[in-house]
Formats: sequence, structure tokens, C-alpha cells
Amino acid sequence: MRRGGQRAWARVHDVADTYVSSVIAGRVEPGPKILGALGLQKNDPTFSEIWEPPYEE
Repeated sequence: MRRGGQRAWARVHDVADTYVSSVIAGRVEPGPKILGALGLQKNDPTFSEIWEPPYEE
């Protein structure tokens, strides 16, 4: 059963309801409070080396 929607969820987790709305709409990235409330954490992107063979002329 759904109770209260995103406004209630924001209040329970001490974040602005407008911020929650912006995250849901994809306008901003979720911060630590939202991620923590969802049991998530942000992982830094990883990079790998791209090797290209030298051009033969």
C-alpha cells in the first residue's frame, strides 16, 4: 500500500520534496541522503587505457 507519496518520503528522510522531484525527473543527480535512504552509494566511474597500435606510414 502506498502512503503519502514523494512528499512524505522526503519529509521522513529529511530532504526537500522539490529536490526529490528533481531527482525523479532526472534534472539533478541524487545526493548522499537520497542514496543512503535507498540503500545505495555512488561509485566513481572507472577508466581503462585504450591502446592503439602506431600508424605505419
